[in-house]
Order: sequence, then structure tokens, then C-alpha cells
Amino acid sequence: MTFFRFQRDALQSLTRAVYDLAAHPEYLVPLREEVDAVVRQDGWTKVAIDKMYKIDSFLKESYRLDGVSSLVMTRKVLKDFTFSDGRVVPRGCYIAAPSYAVHHDVEFYEKPDDFDPFRYIRLRRDGDDMKQQVVSLGSNFLAFGYGKHACPGRFVAVTIQKIILARIVSSYDLKLDDSAPAPGKGVEFGVFIGPDPTTTILLRKRGFN
Repeated sequence: MTFFRFQRDALQSLTRAVYDLAAHPEYLVPLREEVDAVVRQDGWTKVAIDKMYKIDSFLKESYRLDGVSSLVMTRKVLKDFTFSDGRVVPRGCYIAAPSYAVHHDVEFYEKPDDFDPFRYIRLRRDGDDMKQQVVSLGSNFLAFGYGKHACPGRFVAVTIQKIILARIVSSYDLKLDDSAPAPGKGVEFGVFIGPDPTTTILLRKRGFN
């Protein structure tokens, strides 16, 4: 079951990132310049993928803004638990972390409802490189959970997503069809959030000058 959920979540996240790229084609050139430069130096290798900081930042922002669920780390309480302030969580109830609310909280993110795909590039420049990677865990980025029970498959999933996104960036021009839903519009089913399946993307082979 975990394997199939991994596939579903990874595919939905990648699809949403491609939607975001089509909705914001102004970011295609800087992403493409990075991919071209890195691949020219290192080829299509893991070393090259790890150097694609803009691709990484773009993907992380897509995860943050959209996500695949408004709640993460759902757990069933097996016995009554009392917090230090006296609040009681009774046995049998379910608790979860509100990832969507956290990811859209102005306390953690400047202009949290805006799609700012290079926000993590700016944070990297502040000397916080490792913490800004999409696979990094933090109390303000819960796409993969948090703590010792965080998703162990995130490294594989993100590497695959970055390769595919980089290939699309380097090989195609794309934009949303004029009849496509508004950028950022997703489909909600309970706590789950998915990319709108009615979205149409116009794709053409990249023209080289």
C-alpha cells in the first residue's frame, strides 16, 4: 500500500509542478539556462541533478503551495495523553499536522499565497544551503512529514521528479491552453488535493537558435 501511495503522490506532485511551469512560462528560460549549463559540464548524472538548484527550488515551491493533502502525519491516539497545559487528547481519536495551513502561514513565508519558485534560492544565499533542499525536513515544510517517521522514499521520488522536470525544461516550450482552469486551481477530495485533470498544456519541441 505504501508503494502505491508513493507512486500516486509522486506523480501528482510532478504533474502539479508541470502545471505551475506552464502557468508561469517566464521561469522557463532561467531554469533552462541552469539545466543546459550543468548538463554541459557534468552530463545527465546524479552530480548534475544535485547542482540544479533552481529546479530544486521550483519543485519545492510547487510542493509548498499545492501539496497532495491539507493534513499530514495522521495518527490514531492509542491511549489518553495530557499536555503540560492540561489539554487532553483522548484514546481513539485521530490527530494530524495541518500542512496546508503551515505552508500558507505568513509567519513562516513571505507572501505565502504567491508562487515564488526561486524563494529557496534566495534563502540559500543566506548560507542555509542544505536546509533549503526540497528533501530537507522542517517544522515549516511538511510535504514529506517530519521527524523519524518522515517519508524515507522522498530522496528517490525527488530525484526522479527533478530529472523529468529538467528534461521537459531542456527539451520543450510549454504554456497553458487559453481554456485551462486558473493557475493554482486544484481538485479537493476530503483532505486530498490533486491537479485538475481538465487542464490542457500546449507543448512543442524546443527551438534551438
